[in-house]
Amino acid sequence: MVRPHRLSAVFLFFFFFCSGFMVAENIQFLREVLLQENSFLLEKPASFVKTKDGSFIIADFQAGDLKIFRPSGEILKTFGRKGRGPGDFLGPFSLSYCYPRLGLVDIDRRMVFIMKVGCAGDVRIVDEFKCPGGITRISLSREKAVLAGYLVDGHGVSSSIFQYIFSSCKKVPVFSNFEIYGYSSHKEYEKKRINEIIPLGLRVLCCQKDDAVFGLWDKRLRILKKEIRSGEVILFGKRTANFQPGKITKAVKTAYKKRDQKKLREEEKKTSFIMNVAVTGNLFLLFYKNENPEKYFMQVYNQSGNFIKEVLLPSRFEGGFLFVSENEKVFYELICDDRTMELKFRIRAYGFDFSSR
Repeated sequence: MVRPHRLSAVFLFFFFFCSGFMVAENIQFLREVLLQENSFLLEKPASFVKTKDGSFIIADFQAGDLKIFRPSGEILKTFGRKGRGPGDFLGPFSLSYCYPRLGLVDIDRRMVFIMKVGCAGDVRIVDEFKCPGGITRISLSREKAVLAGYLVDGHGVSSSIFQYIFSSCKKVPVFSNFEIYGYSSHKEYEKKRINEIIPLGLRVLCCQKDDAVFGLWDKRLRILKKEIRSGEVILFGKRTANFQPGKITKAVKTAYKKRDQKKLREEEKKTSFIMNVAVTGNLFLLFYKNENPEKYFMQVYNQSGNFIKEVLLPSRFEGGFLFVSENEKVFYELICDDRTMELKFRIRAYGFDFSSR
């Protein structure tokens, strides 16, 4: 006979275990596509998107081009080549797609390319511009591109996230550096940023939906949403029991001052790594990874910033490059299968269903 207090202990353990995260009962594996490269080798993917006709476009950082695959996985064509000439790429890194436009960040050339994608994988560049301060991420809508990079206005105030308006070709700041990192002013940011920000990285992510722009610094899980027309800003982000925020310890500061990259990488592994953020429908999704033990999670919020739930991603999920479709409740990951002598790349699709509260 099991004593009542033991039953209570078992129940409490189960309750607290499940409250930390929920197994991905809302996520279902749908299908897998093997990419057939033929003579066009996929060398070092950096990001990818799925287009309106179901094709996949992959930014190949090493080859310096874009590779376009049919929905079945057969390669259709390549676009661009490695170089510094017109239409050339040196470090194609971040991709974003909003029919009919495709946006690409070339981090080595510090340039942004806006392209139009037609039928049969036809791609042509319609606009391009330089970002001398550096650029890392892009998110497209019909009217604008939202970019994570470095922009300085006429008063010397730097911004981490800004817009590029297609109709006027103007760059407009959205979040200044002191806003995105949680300081009260530009002066405070300039005073403290060396000791508090750089040791844990300067990785900023962004996405957009309608008139709203989302931005965050991945190490503190500070998510900001700005309504562009009204200027209203809301701050959200839930540090669950699983999320491991970045901490500015004495060891981190010492390693930074000594430029001890090995030690910095060790400290980095103690923190959660945010892989991607996306807005789909009326939901804001955030994907992150923990190193020890290795686990992948997805947080779900509504667009008002209210936390809905956190789920542990399926064991099949391998932490590849992510793309979230805005028109279907599906996310995709691009993975490299290195179990054989010949590398094979696959794209997996997962369906999800969360009700927004």
